[in-house]
Amino acid sequence: LEDSKNPPSLKKLSNNYSANSQINAELEKIMAVPGDILHRIEEWRKTTNLLSVQQQNVAWNIPGRLRNKTKISDYERASAIRILDTVIENAPEMLVDIEETDKDFSNNNDPSGAVTLELVKKIISWDRKNKRLKDHHFMHLKDILDGKKPLTKQSIKYVLISLESLRKYGFSPD
Repeated sequence: LEDSKNPPSLKKLSNNYSANSQINAELEKIMAVPGDILHRIEEWRKTTNLLSVQQQNVAWNIPGRLRNKTKISDYERASAIRILDTVIENAPEMLVDIEETDKDFSNNNDPSGAVTLELVKKIISWDRKNKRLKDHHFMHLKDILDGKKPLTKQSIKYVLISLESLRKYGFSPD
């Protein structure tokens, strides 16, 4: 009962949409694993020999791709998912650390009221001299200071992350 002059394109569109949504879900799954956990997985693969040589290469390359925000190929994406499935199957305790990392940040959401606009101002003035924050981190802090963004739990988390990053370069809020 299909019209030969008007072929059905809705089916193709829905197939593309479902494929894209699956790819996005897999990429989010890969990006949810922190780089240090990915490096531990890479070390784990050396001791267990559960991964093929190609998967070992992907396990080595994925943290760099995520860190540099470069495109992950379809092969790397599929291999990374297989690697994560292997880890879940054989060493799920490695992924428990992800939850502990998230709990550390949620428990560290400014318990003592240490994040104030004065601290944000100090961070911004120090970074103007030393240029250690990424541009978007600096702009986020500036927006908080200017009142364009409120000081919410999420923005406090970002301030704390920036603070820890700058402490490595010698910043002291005192």
